[in-house]
Amino acid sequence: MLLVVWRWLVVSLFSLLVGFASASPAAARAQSQINLTDPDWVITGFDLVSWNGSLLFIQTQVPTSTGANLTGYADWYSNGVFRGRESFNGSLSGNTLSLTGYHVTHPNFIQPCQYQAVLSTDGFELTNGTWLGLVSPISGVWSATRGGSSCPLITTYCTPGTSSNGCLSTLSASGTPRASATSGFTITAANVEGQRAGAIFYGVLGAQATPWGAGSSSFVCVGAPFQRTWPSASGGTPGSCNGSLSVDWNLFVSSYAGALGAPFAAGDEVWCQAWFRDPASPKSTSLSSALRFVVCP
Repeated sequence: MLLVVWRWLVVSLFSLLVGFASASPAAARAQSQINLTDPDWVITGFDLVSWNGSLLFIQTQVPTSTGANLTGYADWYSNGVFRGRESFNGSLSGNTLSLTGYHVTHPNFIQPCQYQAVLSTDGFELTNGTWLGLVSPISGVWSATRGGSSCPLITTYCTPGTSSNGCLSTLSASGTPRASATSGFTITAANVEGQRAGAIFYGVLGAQATPWGAGSSSFVCVGAPFQRTWPSASGGTPGSCNGSLSVDWNLFVSSYAGALGAPFAAGDEVWCQAWFRDPASPKSTSLSSALRFVVCP
């Protein structure tokens, strides 16, 4: 009887150990198989400055025996101003994300870094993130959450120029950008110089922050090439900042078959900005702040 009990205890203990040994790798593999590529990730981070609102994009995720190899990029924003893009290579092993980033634009504002973070069990958060500069000993902390849905994600960025009358034109949007719609997404530039001609323009290749010209406080915040939408008049009062420019982006791209990026599909990204006449300013024109949005189905 004692021998039977002993054998039962040995078998039970062996089964329990096998269960523990196999459960952990299986759980790790399952977490590594979570799709990280859609949608993008919104970052909360800090080193010497705040990087809140920066965006992380995992573009490829190739399974490996221990998790996945990853590639992608991050668009870094500090205080709402685009500072640069870093291209990444890295991996997800179990629930640990490891990335090494290298400059592809504006390297004077950011530096190559080694990043790590922990993927939550539900796959919707990256937590306990750290980064370490590979050139100088700058370190920081970060976390990230999925955009919730890739439709719609609308963010503001870039600094508006100061016009000759002190106007700071800011861009905003209402409605939803849809690939299937012919109206319903209005982009508006407020605080434009009164009684000026202008237009909203957009691009599909990312953000930038290039000075508009010598002596100008404006920045070109949209990567070339650009697509200008319909020209319009700002209205308002000359010498005041009560003018505005607007366009229904859905209507424009659905009406103009030759529009840059058309036909758009769900998940496509667009960056846009406003331009208007300002004869007393350098280059006789000024530019607004900018918007980035993701097109919905």
